[in-house]
Amino acid sequence: MTEAAAALDRNVIRLTERRMAQGRAASSSAPLRAAPGATDADGLAQPAGERPQQHAAGSWHTRERLAELGHVYSHGTLCLPSPFYPAPEDSPLVASRGGRGPCGSQIWELTQASTYQPYWSGARDSYLRFRENLTSHARWWRLPRRAEGASPRPVLVLVHGWRAGAHWLSERVFEVSYWLHHGFDVVAFQLPFHGQRAPDAVAGGARGALFPSGNLARTNEAFGHAIHDLRMLAAGLRRELGPVNLGALGMSLGGYTAALWAAVTDDLAFAMTITPASSIAKLMLARGQSSALTRRAREAGVDEAALDAAFAVHSPLSWAPRLPAERLFVIAGHGDRITPAEHAQALIDHWRCSSHWFAGGHLAQVGRHGALRAARLHLRASGISGE
Repeated sequence: MTEAAAALDRNVIRLTERRMAQGRAASSSAPLRAAPGATDADGLAQPAGERPQQHAAGSWHTRERLAELGHVYSHGTLCLPSPFYPAPEDSPLVASRGGRGPCGSQIWELTQASTYQPYWSGARDSYLRFRENLTSHARWWRLPRRAEGASPRPVLVLVHGWRAGAHWLSERVFEVSYWLHHGFDVVAFQLPFHGQRAPDAVAGGARGALFPSGNLARTNEAFGHAIHDLRMLAAGLRRELGPVNLGALGMSLGGYTAALWAAVTDDLAFAMTITPASSIAKLMLARGQSSALTRRAREAGVDEAALDAAFAVHSPLSWAPRLPAERLFVIAGHGDRITPAEHAQALIDHWRCSSHWFAGGHLAQVGRHGALRAARLHLRASGISGE
């Protein structure tokens, strides 16, 4: 079973490479390029009168450009409070009634105008050109009110993986009905450049290709944007519900994001991850020494250490956990070949937390239901329960 799941994961890795290449190609398209004399697609200064550098599909930053990016994003930011993760301005949480959900829940579609401003001024114009990305979207499965005066149910915020984000898919893969049955309200959040936030120009053939991608400035800003909008969402839910045990459950790229959220804010009462990534650098360079992506990186003088430095500001491993170990939990698959075991194990070691391993892989998550049950029981033992 594990080998079959691993084989499925390996078969989609080539598709992953193609999607990443599309993201790099989008970096050089007209909507991303800044005017001559301003900045290039990655926000790096260009001399007046020169044409902005275009990063064609398959190209890489040089090691020197990576070092410049690393300095911009890590200088004075790897501390708390961090200027890279400022408290968001208030933004009204607009709720529109949807249909009925499982377990007698009411579905509410949530939107907020994002107040995010890119940290680096050099990346600001190119990042903010994607208008669809500047509205935050989520879906809330809300159970009927408890008795008058009762404390609100715990709220579980779901953070999906790469190229996901459709609410029907989140409902299935995170087993929303299971959490509702056990007394949790559930909110599915859409990451930047995913779901309803994907620009129309790329949504059809390359949804999610803009983040993460070879455009490292945009990748860094999108992680900052994700944390900003998750904090906006948490604040809006607390305005509606009052004090509530609010936690995160993230999968893959969403696991990386949920782990980051738990590390750089005090928003969360608990955090859990499923098949998490823990190093974007490893994901970008882990396609084998013979792959075109790895070859191009090596030719440009780029290695994992250089990428890690450029991505340090959003790596969950850069930050000490802010929650006690009993409020943290990692779920991983023995057959995972997309975010392999080393990613989950690095996060487990960093958090010094409990974990549950299932037999399946990243896509064929055979044994996931038992893992979710183990996570719920772990939360209950720590004092978080909807029952």
